[in-house]
Amino acid sequence: MLPRGLLLPLVATAATAASAAACTPRAVTPPSRAFALSSAAAPAPGQRDVALGISRIGTLWGPELAGGDARVRHGVRPGVALEADAGLLHLVNDGDGGARTALTGRLGVLLFPVPAADDEVKVALQLGAGGGHSSTAGSWGTVDLGAVLSGNHRWVRPLVGVGGGMSRPFGARTFTVTTPDGDAYTLRLPDNVSAHVTAGVELGRPERAVLVGATMTHFWLEESSVVSPPADVVDDDLFFAIGAAFRFTLD
Repeated sequence: MLPRGLLLPLVATAATAASAAACTPRAVTPPSRAFALSSAAAPAPGQRDVALGISRIGTLWGPELAGGDARVRHGVRPGVALEADAGLLHLVNDGDGGARTALTGRLGVLLFPVPAADDEVKVALQLGAGGGHSSTAGSWGTVDLGAVLSGNHRWVRPLVGVGGGMSRPFGARTFTVTTPDGDAYTLRLPDNVSAHVTAGVELGRPERAVLVGATMTHFWLEESSVVSPPADVVDDDLFFAIGAAFRFTLD
């Protein structure tokens, strides 16, 4: 069977499975940070760091997306840093339905206890708000809350993160998509909440490191995203992502 959920509110299509049987495609409104790999080692006051990342996102059998993200963090005072993200999501499945790329943005704050020593395990709380835009499906807003734990080794630091958020579209815009089999569906962005867990590792010196990891995100849709043909069933969606980022300090 083809998967029923989609991460991007873009071209809601699915790849043809061996059985050639298709389930109804659906749209899911994504968070403003689709791949939540991050480090709790925040910059000191007056310092900044940058992370540039790529990711691959999808379900077990269907919708696949390529993602990119640029993140800047700036330390404003002991225990507090600001974050700014800009991202891109692109659907790579077959099918038709308009533009396949969405842009996302996020502003947030990172709160963390100031460690007494550099070799202590680091933990941080993340709060943010943002949104995204697709020329096919419209715009949406997001809020999120999470926590991340980082190891303290000089060269190898494990990363673990958890979090969740809410995404809500602006307006009631609809869009039509066509599967590779020629079936047409009218969709809309739904209100949904999500929760994620992330695990990875940071390799290299804290000043210049590579992050590699995976994220599992579960979406709970508050309404059906299928307008036509009628579909009253509201299901959940589970997505997986793998990705990597390069983080470096500017000061």
